Amino acid sequence: MTDELSLQCLWGKWGQPDDPSFHPLVCHMIDVGVVAEALLARVLPSSTRHLLQCGLGVTPQALSSQIAWLASIHDLGKASPAFQGLVENVWVPSLLQRAGLVAYDMTERPPHGRISGKSVRDILCRDWGFDRETAITVAAAVGGHHGLFPSASEVKSISELHDGGPSWDTIRGAITQAMATVFGVSADEKPTQCDSTTAVILAGLVAVADWIGSNTEFFRYAVAHADRPEPVDLAVYRDHAARQAVTALSGLGWNQLPHEALPLDFQHVFGFAPNALQEAALHVADVLPGPGLVIVEAPMGEGKTEAAQALADAVLHRHHLRGMFFAMPTQATSNQIFSRTSAFLAKRYPGDAVQLLLQH
Repeated sequence: MTDELSLQCLWGKWGQPDDPSFHPLVCHMIDVGVVAEALLARVLPSSTRHLLQCGLGVTPQALSSQIAWLASIHDLGKASPAFQGLVENVWVPSLLQRAGLVAYDMTERPPHGRISGKSVRDILCRDWGFDRETAITVAAAVGGHHGLFPSASEVKSISELHDGGPSWDTIRGAITQAMATVFGVSADEKPTQCDSTTAVILAGLVAVADWIGSNTEFFRYAVAHADRPEPVDLAVYRDHAARQAVTALSGLGWNQLPHEALPLDFQHVFGFAPNALQEAALHVADVLPGPGLVIVEAPMGEGKTEAAQALADAVLHRHHLRGMFFAMPTQATSNQIFSRTSAFLAKRYPGDAVQLLLQH
């Protein structure tokens, strides 16, 4: 039994076990898919989008739907007795029974990311015609959304006791197809490759999309009463979730680059006119064909920090990039440069929500 209501009987998020409200797995998967889609369109620079498109071997037109689909199936391993049995209450067994499934006790419950690694690999090969190497790499990338890529030995250790065998595999296949339908994916557009660079970018994108898509401030539970769940129209829910994804990115300060600023007014931002070193740095920014390595050598007090900040800002805007990372050798120097960078950004982007983090 794999009708749409049956798929919605599997939970993806559940607050307190004695609370009848929950978020169906398919709804959470859609949440993460639309967030990934929004990140791709609104946050990632064009150079990264191009890397993903070429790395997956898909057309530019198909990239968005493919990324949304692959991100959505990150939690396919939650459609398993190992995961569904984690919440013990009166509602879960009844919901699973409606779907023709049963969860059972087990002494060891592997992380759902490992089960995703196995299930995604198998389904992409069996149902979607992926070559095995591509399926393995994609499955590891999306299965590693909690920071650990499932290893070959960990995936191999997943038994029918953990993933439920054929009956649960049928449900996982149906969920994968449902996500493909929601995001407009067909087998004709499937990725044909996934190298290690692409896998790392994909894994990072999925991890961030999952983090945002799990925020109940923006993505509230879709079912209020587990004892009488109403069917959710997945196409309608997708449209709602897509709007929430944009709201979430805006609320988190990720929605857009800072306003399309005019070229840097060096004297206004730093309080003095650029010297010869800083003029040279700005000239380098004008001729760089893309991100690269620039070495600035000068005695202390010549304005290397301001030269670096101005150069990075110019390259960022010229090539539509997303920000800068200022690395220093010690905590003390990092703290000092953090204050100077904060002052620089406040002058450069007054009124904009620019995120600045100090990381030790």
